[in-house]
Amino acid sequence: MILAFPTLELRNLCLSQTKAEAKYGYKVAKLLRERLADLRAAESVLELVAGRPREMRSKPHNKYAINLADGYRLVLEVNHQNVPQKASGQVDWALVSRVKILRIEVSDD
Repeated sequence: MILAFPTLELRNLCLSQTKAEAKYGYKVAKLLRERLADLRAAESVLELVAGRPREMRSKPHNKYAINLADGYRLVLEVNHQNVPQKASGQVDWALVSRVKILRIEVSDD
């Protein structure tokens, strides 16, 4: 998959183990690095298994969450100009090959 970031600050945080450790601690930073590698290697989010990947219940339904550690999760969204959709209008995650990493947050689920 192709990854994008909304801000340079988030990009630098995700790409720097040192910065991620300083902000979130070793366990979260380690799993962040692993989950980003998993995303890069996958053809779609449906191939992901680690971190309990799941579609979020937000509207619009174009966001996905992946657990990290210590209650944190990685939140991403579809980053296609034309979002792949099923006949039902839902995102066809099997066809999503571009995602934007939105944030790292404390999970509420």
